[in-house]
Amino acid sequence: MAIIKSYRKQLIAKYRTKRDQALVVVGKQAVGFVKPLVPVDTGNLRSSITFATSKVKAKPTSENGFTASLDVAVEQPDDGHVVIGTNVHYAPHKEYGTTKMAATPFLRPGILNNKQILATTFAKMMKGL
Repeated sequence: MAIIKSYRKQLIAKYRTKRDQALVVVGKQAVGFVKPLVPVDTGNLRSSITFATSKVKAKPTSENGFTASLDVAVEQPDDGHVVIGTNVHYAPHKEYGTTKMAATPFLRPGILNNKQILATTFAKMMKGL
């Protein structure tokens, strides 16, 4: 009689580890694309731009925080997210403008204009799984 050994648990663990590593790299890369676009007065907003994943708990939110998420298609909807943002309360006013101030978008263009690069980085990191 043949014995069949399952490596499912090991493969899932390897996949999750590799995915988490890839998300951190993509998060750092996305922050690098966003920061140069941030309008600077004191530098507070620019220096507050950060990222978070399900494993990296630097989630940039507060009561008035502003975040944007970059979704990466993976098996579970709660996993596989990179959140780029800031907890600076005036970030939405800079990004979207107000009735008295023109918008100076930085987060959306930084991510959307580099979406293909970020996706390629993720795919390269996941290659060979």
